[in-house]
Amino acid sequence: MNDSVKTTPKPNRAAIWSVALILFAGLCLRLAYWPELVSAATFRVPTTDASYHQHWARGLAFGEWAPPADAAADPRIPAQPFFRPPGYPYVLAATYRLFGYRPYPPVWLNMALDLGGALLTFFLARRAFGQGPALVAALLVSVYWGLAYFEGMLLEPALLFFLMAAMLLACSKWEDGFGWASAGAAGLATGLGALVRPNLLACVPVCVGWGLWLAWRKHGGWKPAARLLAGYLGALLLALAPATWRNYRVGGEWPVLTTNGGINLYVANHPQADGTTSTLPRELKNLVGLQGTEWTSFDYPHIVAALSQARGQDMTAVDADRYFRRQAWEFVRADPRRALRRAWTKTLLFWGPKELANNLVVAMDRQRSRILRWGLDFPAVLATALLGLAACLPAMRTRRAPAPPAPPRRGATVALILLVLAAYFASYLPFFIAARYRLAVVPFLLVFSGQGIWTWLRWLRARQYALAIGAGALTLAAYGLLATPQVPTAAEAYLWHGQQALALEQARRYPEAADMYRQAIALKPGEAALHNNLGVVLRNMGDPAGALAAFQQAVELGPALAQPRANLAQLQLRMNRLAEAENNYRAAVRLRADRPEWWQGFGDVLARLGKSAEAEECYRRANELAAQRAPARPR
Repeated sequence: MNDSVKTTPKPNRAAIWSVALILFAGLCLRLAYWPELVSAATFRVPTTDASYHQHWARGLAFGEWAPPADAAADPRIPAQPFFRPPGYPYVLAATYRLFGYRPYPPVWLNMALDLGGALLTFFLARRAFGQGPALVAALLVSVYWGLAYFEGMLLEPALLFFLMAAMLLACSKWEDGFGWASAGAAGLATGLGALVRPNLLACVPVCVGWGLWLAWRKHGGWKPAARLLAGYLGALLLALAPATWRNYRVGGEWPVLTTNGGINLYVANHPQADGTTSTLPRELKNLVGLQGTEWTSFDYPHIVAALSQARGQDMTAVDADRYFRRQAWEFVRADPRRALRRAWTKTLLFWGPKELANNLVVAMDRQRSRILRWGLDFPAVLATALLGLAACLPAMRTRRAPAPPAPPRRGATVALILLVLAAYFASYLPFFIAARYRLAVVPFLLVFSGQGIWTWLRWLRARQYALAIGAGALTLAAYGLLATPQVPTAAEAYLWHGQQALALEQARRYPEAADMYRQAIALKPGEAALHNNLGVVLRNMGDPAGALAAFQQAVELGPALAQPRANLAQLQLRMNRLAEAENNYRAAVRLRADRPEWWQGFGDVLARLGKSAEAEECYRRANELAAQRAPARPR
């Protein structure tokens, strides 16, 4: 590797036009995908994390904090420390303020961020490998299907990619010297990125260590090092300080960014955990009375309340976060070998071919897309990136291959990128793995892919056919190996159908939703939540007999779940089956006593049965709970 060149060449006019065409190609891909995107049920009706972000941003933008009708509870975001990272919701809120509460502007913003990130990746790759590889890398990033896919969701990948690219580019400029501007820009980008995804804090030691190594090796010792530390860490803390202070102001305690780390750590480290899903442990799920296999951010207030009741103490969100962290680490300490085996499994999953679901079943959405199915899959990205790494070795250079006009210094920047990717990956090992989290490493792997493809083309141009054929064959062999799943994963088709059905239901497209729920039930007939949701759809379609059968099936499959019993009781009340309705309402409020509408319905049943005193007590409880559930207002 050559570290002797001190400047990176400026792009010429041809390179500028090439970059413009590359960005235009990325825009064309997005325009081709647009009809599919806007016709998807999950685009018009966001679910899970996207729904939470939408609620949060709408409250920030317009002061409308009433939770969605299907939310388990009011998360009381203004009055609680941040549960999820605040970076993306605040950017989304700014978008709503500027362009109104409409579905398209957030997508345009995500597109701009991804294409801007592709431009930053070009400059980063140019510093590492030169102009030719940088153009190839920028093209691969611009048209990568995963970036275009997540742009249609109210999720953070586009913003995280842009900030990570800005962080790496700013850090790479430390090779030229430690100015306050470059140190501060890197620290600011790191801090803002951590507000989007706190895992980026794992990269802070890497950036600092790499910078200190440069200071002692190239720039004269402790004075540049002090300037680096002051500029980088000062800007980093400045970016994090508002969120930390806000959390202290509303909660009276000092969570740095979020309170969701504990429960996410716990769902990945308990006896039933599989390393890929965020399913709650069976004991906690039964304690909370949640239906289905997944939980959402809207459920967390009820999780904290149920945990407080079970432990006999009034716990805050911060207390619950600490409790879940202790439980997770106790599990790890009790069986470290099992924890290591699970970490190895998650390593195979992170670098494996499967696009693991989280909120969205990415693999099925891509498979059904006429546009996105043709893009590079992850094994192809990884195989070509390995070719690029191999091309950096001195043994892979040939005298007959034309040298680039101004070879850049590669070693330090290449090492920085690899170390940051390693730190980011390691930050997920204690948690669970998903395609959405892995996406952040793909654009920077494509930097190496650009180097590999460009070098391979240079070999062909220099008529080094044996070398080109051998390298191509090894790359294809690596792809074949990487495309073979190393760890079996659970079938996700039922989850995809269930998510589509939920979005169709919320969009009031009931016949389509009922059909989707039936397909999901056929794939997983023992899932009580699917039967319950089918019952809700059939009830809304005016099919009480079908809804009754679906609710009864849900109660049989999930006798400890409160929601199916309440739905069954409500329907029995409408059908004047009062004795059965009384029994089911009584069971529902015993399992979960915080729903005012259930107490109201229970009171109506008792009043019609002539049990006036008990009915009045139910109405009183309903009124008290309704007052407590009034949307929280900002302080």
